[in-house]
Amino acid sequence: MKGKFARNNIGLILLVLTVLLCLVQVMRTQRQLDPPGKKVIRIAFWQLEAGYREAMQAMIDEYQKLHPDVVIRQMPITERLYAQWLNVHLIAGDAPDLCEMGMATLTNTDQPKIRYFTPLAEPLDQPNPYNAGTQFEKLAWRETFIDGNRGQFSDSLQEYFAVPTSFYGAGVYYNATLLAAAKAEAGIDTPIPPRTFGQWIEISQAVRAYGKKRGKNIAPIVSCYNVANPSFLLEQYTVAFTAGVEPTVDANLDGRISAWETYAGFIQPNSVIAFESERMRAFYHTYKRLMGEFADGYIAMTRQDAMFRFVQGDAAMIVTGSWDAKSLSQQAGDRFKLGAMKYPVPVRGDMVTIDGQQVDVGQFVAGPMNSAGATGGAGYGIYKRSKHPEVALDFLHFLTSVKNNGRFNAYCDWAPAVAGSELSDLVKPFMPDPEGYTSEVMFDLSADLGAVYEGKLAQFLTGELTYPQFAKAMTEAMTNPTNGGDRAAARLHENDRTSVRNDERTLAAQTALAILGPETQGAMATEVPLPTRQEAAARAKKILLQQVRKNNGNESRARFLDVRGKELQVR
Repeated sequence: MKGKFARNNIGLILLVLTVLLCLVQVMRTQRQLDPPGKKVIRIAFWQLEAGYREAMQAMIDEYQKLHPDVVIRQMPITERLYAQWLNVHLIAGDAPDLCEMGMATLTNTDQPKIRYFTPLAEPLDQPNPYNAGTQFEKLAWRETFIDGNRGQFSDSLQEYFAVPTSFYGAGVYYNATLLAAAKAEAGIDTPIPPRTFGQWIEISQAVRAYGKKRGKNIAPIVSCYNVANPSFLLEQYTVAFTAGVEPTVDANLDGRISAWETYAGFIQPNSVIAFESERMRAFYHTYKRLMGEFADGYIAMTRQDAMFRFVQGDAAMIVTGSWDAKSLSQQAGDRFKLGAMKYPVPVRGDMVTIDGQQVDVGQFVAGPMNSAGATGGAGYGIYKRSKHPEVALDFLHFLTSVKNNGRFNAYCDWAPAVAGSELSDLVKPFMPDPEGYTSEVMFDLSADLGAVYEGKLAQFLTGELTYPQFAKAMTEAMTNPTNGGDRAAARLHENDRTSVRNDERTLAAQTALAILGPETQGAMATEVPLPTRQEAAARAKKILLQQVRKNNGNESRARFLDVRGKELQVR
């Protein structure tokens, strides 16, 4: 009995010791994560590109030197999980102090933004303290951003909930060493990088011949993204070819072609944007000709496959964005010289074969797409339940000062969000260029039409459909009585009505504040700083103007009746 009792005691003692050791380890880990006497700030993001975490840590280290009582911890989350992860933590009440905005549902919609994130209009109207001694010393914080922080502004809420830290742009990186060798062997005088569509095709053909001579399958171009998707490369060519129809299709003269205006222009007799028109035939055949210089299987090629082929020297050019600069430059190393360029578009004299005839497609091109409307990205918002919101705000000030924002983005070869910051050579071609055009027709009027458009275009580009088959399929989809343009117009009208109702709530709140709000900032003790009466009155006027223009959502209804000659069928 004594032996059995002793054995039982040994087991119990071991169990107790194990529990105690676990508790000690938990307490030690907790002490490391939340050091006593320190203000701990957590910052979460999905940017896992090469150099970003190192750049963020470099900024954190410098900030902590200035503020030894602060500890800032990174929380990098993979892009595939970030949205769900952040939504869960916001609902649970334990989200990070600083959250990258834009991917999670609760960071994109109005009511969750108000519930979970701190309004930033007041601090954005004040100078950034870390810009002292610079040209921005007395300038409002929001005015120091290249886009004036326009991209983080909510029209419906008349409020800012984030500030950007970087600027994104899309374009083409190229293997300058390979292009130079192919050019020399072909004996052509095409500039590197190419500046026009014709030059792009010429250098691509030289690359293909260069690889073939050596028994290698070197693709002239690969893409990290779906080339049939209306964004990225396709958008560049859509703008180039269709911006010229803006005077004809832009019914409300606002300087752009909306989804509704695309449909209204499309259904007109002898429409300039019908798929059978000369302009649209030139557009799609030009784009298909460009796809002929892409790697085999480009439609299904993943981002990882494209990156691998390029860095291995099996592709001469890669369509991607400025966020890949560091990754590509690191992998290129000393093996080849890396360059960057904007998308070349056709000019007069660039010929494409259409139905057996050589056509000067440059005659249909207004010019390249500009990026004047581009806005900053990688925006961070402050979680309302942060234990140290003043520290979170101060770190954002630090990160977006003219000096530090340039250094932060230089670490990862990204483009800065703050004006006046230094640029690396690899991101200069991706910075906003105000010259060019922005208007474009949009055949993805709804989710249904968008899916049809992307699918049918991919089939045309890969040769599964002839152009007449593609044009017929898209025309039938646009005029389909169930899921076509009429239904898309009805959904746009429903969205307008919903927007009007949201605006009415905001208008009521701002009008009340204009009458009952504080005379000066901070005069009322509230959890969230209230705008002054003057600020609220200005916001109310802006919203009222929007309401008048929308006419309770009936603007779209009246225009549909005028164009279609029948009432809009709202379900």
